[in-house]
Amino acid sequence: MNEGLLQRLDAEQVQIIVHKVEAAEVDEMWSFVGSKSQQRWLWHAIDHHTGQVLAYVFGTREDHVFLELQALLKPFGLTRFDTDGWGAYRRHIDPDQHTVGKQHTQKIEGVTGRPLSSAIRAPTCEILRDRARRCGKIGSPMSKWGKEHGYPPRIRGAT
Repeated sequence: MNEGLLQRLDAEQVQIIVHKVEAAEVDEMWSFVGSKSQQRWLWHAIDHHTGQVLAYVFGTREDHVFLELQALLKPFGLTRFDTDGWGAYRRHIDPDQHTVGKQHTQKIEGVTGRPLSSAIRAPTCEILRDRARRCGKIGSPMSKWGKEHGYPPRIRGAT
């Protein structure tokens, strides 16, 4: 929740809908800065039912970066994590809460892999994917030299 934005808004004009998130699909995807030897990874989690982005971090493909994402997800009180079974997930997610396999990651794989259909892709995830893809493109709004990549980019339209 964007508390700074809520403080600036008129309380009478704000409608808050609370939705409990029980399961998250978690995945990682890579791009590069300057050359393919300078990989940058986007780790992100989406609500299994709505496809909305819950949290994301940029970094390397190492356990400590996944642990940062896991810390961001802790306040949600998730009871299930759906993943592709990569090592960091197996090492740091309780096996009773971890489901591995494509049958439970259809929304996130549709975003990071081959799109399944436009009906199930979450617009916010498309923005994340496109921003990560731009890391390696000339003329990108993100630096190709890596100085700014310690901080996540702003996502237009996300609150």
